[in-house]
Amino acid sequence: MVGHPMRCCWNYSPNMVQAPSCTNNMASWVHEISVWVFDLDNTLYDARTEIFPQIDARMTGYMAGMLGLSWDRANDLRRTYWVEFGATLHGLRQIHGLCPLIFTQNTHDIDYSGLVPCGVTNQFLTKLPGHKMLFTNGPRQHALQVLAQRGMTDIFADMITIEDTDFRPKPDPHGYEHILKQLGVPASQVAMFEDNEQNLLTARSLGLRTLHVGASRLPYWDRRDDHLNGHLEWLHHQLDAQGPTTP
Repeated sequence: MVGHPMRCCWNYSPNMVQAPSCTNNMASWVHEISVWVFDLDNTLYDARTEIFPQIDARMTGYMAGMLGLSWDRANDLRRTYWVEFGATLHGLRQIHGLCPLIFTQNTHDIDYSGLVPCGVTNQFLTKLPGHKMLFTNGPRQHALQVLAQRGMTDIFADMITIEDTDFRPKPDPHGYEHILKQLGVPASQVAMFEDNEQNLLTARSLGLRTLHVGASRLPYWDRRDDHLNGHLEWLHHQLDAQGPTTP
């Protein structure tokens, strides 16, 4: 069953008290950022919306049929490839020579009805100054569908999907380097929002600023918050406190 639409805003309100683990002190680097890069799944929407479990199930079913495995064995293998290669698709390409286009088309035919717009999130995103872009391991059609359901179609200026990275998914550095080359900005002026710690590790190793969405025990981020809206509200406070940049 698809998650309840009330989860669209992570049960967040602007007056919510931040968790003690969040970094709320003044961060001078915020004012240096000119590009904001956002992951898609489980970052631009609450993970409890149950979009990704549908994709996982489709992947498991596809792998079971393709490799002649039981559901349980295929599910275990899917998870193994995700851990060892950073993405199930990458493992299937490396080990089995899978055609990535067919795989992504078959595994993202899901129900998006649990995703609805969240006015708080969209207002925060719209008012965030700078160049905003999407960077996802998912296929373009999936990204477009999620953005449409969330009312975010006009918020992002650029979109990098799995097709744009030669099907080399995060945390492979290829996609990150593609973004930096395309935008022509130093890594220190780019900040990335992401729920996956390994993906943030690559970003950090390349010099990007990192904002982790979700629980974390690993120091791969400049700031962590359970919710995207928490990050966005904090950023607006930082930018307001520091004042406008000098032309």
